[in-house]
Amino acid sequence: MALNPQIVALRTYLRDTIRTLIAAQDATEDIEVFRRLGHQIREMEHRSMMLGRLEFAAASDALSKKLEPIAAGQAELDAAVEDMQKFGRLLQTMAKFLGMVDKLIDTLT
Repeated sequence: MALNPQIVALRTYLRDTIRTLIAAQDATEDIEVFRRLGHQIREMEHRSMMLGRLEFAAASDALSKKLEPIAAGQAELDAAVEDMQKFGRLLQTMAKFLGMVDKLIDTLT
């Protein structure tokens, strides 16, 4: 069985976002921002590990449909990450995005 390119792409996106958040964590001097970023990093790492176990999931139209809102959520999350001044929006958007990833993981396990 081959790797599912959609799941691999989502996992790659999560890992890239984790690196961006780590860089933001390294740059902050605000302990609360540091702590909250750390929490989100751990949450994304958890989803990335779970998706790693699902990279061989069979591709299907149903899976593609479940990935559509996640793809839309990526653009929203990217915009929030770019604007760290709106930290509350970043956390809210990240939680929403991870909720969508959780639903996908639940359907594949």
